[in-house]
Amino acid sequence: MLMSTVNQAYIFLATVYGGLLIGFLYDVNRMLRKIFRYQKVITGILDLLFWLTTCFSSFAVLYYTNDGQLRFYTFIGFALGIMLYLLAWSPLVMGLFMLLYKLFRRMLRFLIRIPIWLFSNAKKKIPLHFKKIN
Repeated sequence: MLMSTVNQAYIFLATVYGGLLIGFLYDVNRMLRKIFRYQKVITGILDLLFWLTTCFSSFAVLYYTNDGQLRFYTFIGFALGIMLYLLAWSPLVMGLFMLLYKLFRRMLRFLIRIPIWLFSNAKKKIPLHFKKIN
């Protein structure tokens, strides 16, 4: 099957976009691994999910743009997209993920402290009069 140059350029750009998506999925996986540190079972599950989503997204890009055909330039496109993401966007995305994680953790700590504070103050304010039964 003869392919036009425009079609090949479209497929190449689609694989570059697919590589950018894979890079983003890698950062999501990295962030989740930082959150669930030292838990080997969760790390294994996260790695499995990462590779499954990577395989599925790569297959989807190739299937919808190139009828599932593998060409050398598709591999170059995926690699270029991943490298572009890791060099240009990854530091920004990971910084944003860390900021959101820290804000979420602080908010969760604050929300947990509210009922503790309420109960400790209620305990101090309400006198308990119990007679000791012998």
